[in-house]
Amino acid sequence: MIDPKALRERLVGTFLEEAEEHLGVLEDELLRLDERSDDETLNRVFRAAHSLKGGSASVGIEEMAALTHRLETVLDALRSHRLTASRSLTTALLQVVDALRALREARARSVPSDPQVVVRAQAALTKIDLSGAPETPDQRSPVHGQPKGGYRITYAPNEQIYFSGNEPSAPIHELRALGPVVVRTIADQLPSLSELDPERFYLSFELSVGPAVSQADIDQAFDWVSAVATIKVEREAGAPDAQSGPAAAKAAAAPSPGEPVAASSPLLLNAPGQPVLAEPVERPKPSQPASSIRVATEKLDALIDMVGELVITQSMLGTLEDTPSPKRVAMLRETLELLERNTRALQERVMQIRMLPVGVAFQGLARATRDACDRLGKQAELEISGEQTEVDKTILERLSDPLVHIVRNAIDHGLEMPADRLARGKPPHGTIRVRAHHQAGRIVIEVSDDGSGIDASKIQARARQQGLLGATEALAEREAFELLFRPGFSTASKVTEISGRGVGLDVVQKNLRSIGGTVTIRSRLGAGTTFTLRLPLTVSILDAQLLRVGDEIYILPLVTINESLLLEATRLHKLPDGSEKYSLRGENLTVIRLSTVLSVPESTEVRRPLLVVIETDAGKAALAIDDLLGQQQVVLKSLDSNYGRVEGIAGGAILPDGSVALILDPIGLISLGRRAALRGMSKGLRLGEGAMRA
Repeated sequence: MIDPKALRERLVGTFLEEAEEHLGVLEDELLRLDERSDDETLNRVFRAAHSLKGGSASVGIEEMAALTHRLETVLDALRSHRLTASRSLTTALLQVVDALRALREARARSVPSDPQVVVRAQAALTKIDLSGAPETPDQRSPVHGQPKGGYRITYAPNEQIYFSGNEPSAPIHELRALGPVVVRTIADQLPSLSELDPERFYLSFELSVGPAVSQADIDQAFDWVSAVATIKVEREAGAPDAQSGPAAAKAAAAPSPGEPVAASSPLLLNAPGQPVLAEPVERPKPSQPASSIRVATEKLDALIDMVGELVITQSMLGTLEDTPSPKRVAMLRETLELLERNTRALQERVMQIRMLPVGVAFQGLARATRDACDRLGKQAELEISGEQTEVDKTILERLSDPLVHIVRNAIDHGLEMPADRLARGKPPHGTIRVRAHHQAGRIVIEVSDDGSGIDASKIQARARQQGLLGATEALAEREAFELLFRPGFSTASKVTEISGRGVGLDVVQKNLRSIGGTVTIRSRLGAGTTFTLRLPLTVSILDAQLLRVGDEIYILPLVTINESLLLEATRLHKLPDGSEKYSLRGENLTVIRLSTVLSVPESTEVRRPLLVVIETDAGKAALAIDDLLGQQQVVLKSLDSNYGRVEGIAGGAILPDGSVALILDPIGLISLGRRAALRGMSKGLRLGEGAMRA
């Protein structure tokens, strides 16, 4: 037996996920109204709002349904060209989107919504001049010729209405948002309990609405169910009203093959003898909706095919008897190789299912650009490319906030004021470019601006003021830029709503490192700045090189390895500060001895050390190790939740023999090596200054 409450909560969870998509579309399309107000854009905006209204009404989120109904009134006036699009109008409508998003978040978290959010959104809608457009329900004056008694509606949903994805009570909830509704439930088609099918609907209704509800409101309310219900509208006086639009009476039709199938909970009835639509006394609090993903049918078909291959391989293994023989050993070897290939193929198919276009993470950037420009009095255009580049869903979920931080930072710190840009021979509006592409098994996202650039000397001067650098210390440009990611560090001369408090870029780096990503900065004074984000395509499975340091085994991401070689003593140079450099084809590489950095006792076995040359966004280095082992794929396990962040360690993995090995973080290792070199350099400087004074 289907539990109606569990079914309703499942529907609510589905709606909340779809609502986030609709809100994203609504926000993006509204932002396009600043550039153009064509019918196609307006239609997309209206459809997104209408979907939100119908969906929220069907799952009982009446506050959202009422607000989207008022939003529809304004959008309808825009679509019929009775209202002209403007930047101030878009700002008001975006405020409504923010309120709808807040209502969605409150419902998802099972917490009360902030009533002031809705009040402010309603106030923004009220200020819109709707001359010639229909007024919102709470402002409607009596329409000329509308009867005082209102309307009587006969509403008979088809038995299979659930299979069309509709909620029978949705039109009733929508009418209730406009004014009083009296509902009489007719249950003469209800079968006996033994014959009751919970996926079919057996009730019909008679509704009476007051004069505040117009024929157009009724048409709109029943628009969603008009194809799967019989609807008859009459005036209270008894004379049939001229019906038009979707409220016209239609014979109920079953869904055609291939149509999406959905189910819903039946309407609750009061005690026998009380033929009215009942509401539960207390709405159950839903749990946080489970994260889900939409999968293309062809991907599922391919996955099913691979499972079939595994079943066949399993059957082949089952036919091999325990009695060993050369022939059976050969067959066993071949079957195990086939199993390995099929398992790898299955893994790849599953990972493809988790891959989504990175453009999903770009959705909030247009809004962030617009809001930042409005607050700062600047002008900027956002250009996005490569949004179809695919990345793992886990990466995608952690990417939106860092990108918003970087875009806002580029507008605040990078772009000049329009007058300053004109004085420098630039157009008054700046350009923010966001580009995504695949490179060497990773996804690369570049966020660039054509602003004033970053002055590395100012960063170092500020670092000296904060005691991060000594008076005589100097950093390379790349090292100076890395200071921008330190918590609390900011070069802003004043605090604004957007920046200046030293919060932002450190959060960017922290979020990216948590998913195995990096961020670097390139900049040219007067020409602009580029932030480059490099992220793994997935955080769960890693192609890795196993290596030994002392008696311990460690794992190094294969993608960061350039080459491995035997250490030649003649190429190794020790500097006065204690650091070591290795000369390789005209390049001096910093040598990082892992036994020292990781505090691992040196191996008792005397062997010629090996060097593994790694290259990352932080530069190149040579890791000194004791031995190279095999390569394999490992499943990455995070240490953060159970232990904490350890610099130089990205996580852990379980090896085939059941032992645990730590996964090295190349970026962290290079950073540790550089800091050790800086400490040695500072010590050398202090000794030198002491000798001079002596």
